[in-house]
Amino acid sequence: FDGLNLIKNFKFSGQEYVRVCMKQIEGVGDTAEKEFAIDKTFRVYKVKNVNRPKEDLTTYVLKLCDPRMFFVRRKRVSKVLRGSYDQMLQNMLIDEAHIQPEEFDHWEKTLPENQQFICPNWNVATFIDYVVNNSNKSPNPSYRNGMFFYQTLNGGFRFKSIDEMFES
Repeated sequence: FDGLNLIKNFKFSGQEYVRVCMKQIEGVGDTAEKEFAIDKTFRVYKVKNVNRPKEDLTTYVLKLCDPRMFFVRRKRVSKVLRGSYDQMLQNMLIDEAHIQPEEFDHWEKTLPENQQFICPNWNVATFIDYVVNNSNKSPNPSYRNGMFFYQTLNGGFRFKSIDEMFES
């Protein structure tokens, strides 16, 4: 709900950033440790469902994303990659999407371990989708397309199987 009518007064154009910063108070004068705090900057990419239920009230949905999402959808890659799918994906993200190795907070190994893939002028996002849809944790997986790549709210990137998600 917006009583200040921000979308009328500021005219969102898709270049705005929104910072979400939250820390829980643990006790008197204490704050939460870094792993329990959220400090993330998002980019506004869409405003939808704008309604005025009352004269002085506007409701809308702001669609937010990590600013790197725009980069991985534009950056084109043509190269040969070797190793397992998880290694190829991690190398692509480090080399082309400029994700730091310490940002990977859960990463599962996939099979087969030694293969070659020629990336045919795809953008990085297309390569991510390809790896997620074709990699498996075991030779006989329980689920087809059982791997997921996502970013957590605290900023960590994860490549995780559905089996591991059910166990966690």
